[in-house]
Amino acid sequence: VHHATYGSLQMGSWMWRLGKPLIFGPVGGAQRAPAAFRSFIPNWFSSETMRNAVGWLLMTFDPNVRQTLRHAAVVLATNSETAALARRLGARRVELFLDSGLPESFFPPAFPEREPGPVLRLLWLGRLFPRKGLRLALEALAQVDPRVPFHLTIIGNGPLAAQLEGWIAECGLQGRVTWRGALPWAEVRSAFLSHDAFLFGSLRDSFASQFLEAMATGLPILTLDHQGAHDFIPDAAGIKVPVTTPAATAAALARAVEYCHSHPQARRDMGRAGYEFALTQTWTARSHRLLHLVQPLLTPLSATASATPAFTLAPI
Repeated sequence: VHHATYGSLQMGSWMWRLGKPLIFGPVGGAQRAPAAFRSFIPNWFSSETMRNAVGWLLMTFDPNVRQTLRHAAVVLATNSETAALARRLGARRVELFLDSGLPESFFPPAFPEREPGPVLRLLWLGRLFPRKGLRLALEALAQVDPRVPFHLTIIGNGPLAAQLEGWIAECGLQGRVTWRGALPWAEVRSAFLSHDAFLFGSLRDSFASQFLEAMATGLPILTLDHQGAHDFIPDAAGIKVPVTTPAATAAALARAVEYCHSHPQARRDMGRAGYEFALTQTWTARSHRLLHLVQPLLTPLSATASATPAFTLAPI
């Protein structure tokens, strides 16, 4: 039995009552925005404090959550914070497992080579929510050495759209940032291919699927070294900066931008490492890994059956 919905382990699953081998996940739920960065999330109490409190109550007082984890043959976690919590609550076996993937059709026919230009073209892509960390990215760019030419393209829309122009002005980035709003998917894919690096760092996220998309198009990643980004983005595929204080983290992101500009070969090498990783993260590969996890659970049930697989995977 595989319960794949909800996306958070705090919901649990009633399917453990069936008495069959249960795969639960992939789920997140234990990742938290660092308290030192609360100034970047104006609705901190409602979106973070209350979220964390409700999550704690559900996982502490809902017996179904603990029963789910204790009975599950495998719990699939989308970040190490959730994996650690699942183990503390009684899970016997926990595997890190992304809940996102890519179709083979998304990849360019070959690794996309980029001619180094005078201006470093940066891309930020996501919903304009406080926890997505766009304000932090802009404050980092405000600290980049003025001698380093760069241009940031922002793609996405959301509640913070009305504040974006003011943020750009406050950070002194007029003329160096273009906001394109929400775009059709074909234009988003073209944007990945026309930039030099992907700058994105959510303050709270299981794992941002746009990381995979950026790596699949050969972009080096500049991000925060925590949660799913820490667990899944290869160290060789970008620069992951420590999450300590807003000032130190913004400064580290600024130094990462400067490094990318002055080291085009390193930029290419990071893009190549990310591209090679992304090739292993297709939906087909994800399905086969799931099958690899499931098959041993079915062996006792099919010991007297023929060699025919217990189930097959149909193309989507």
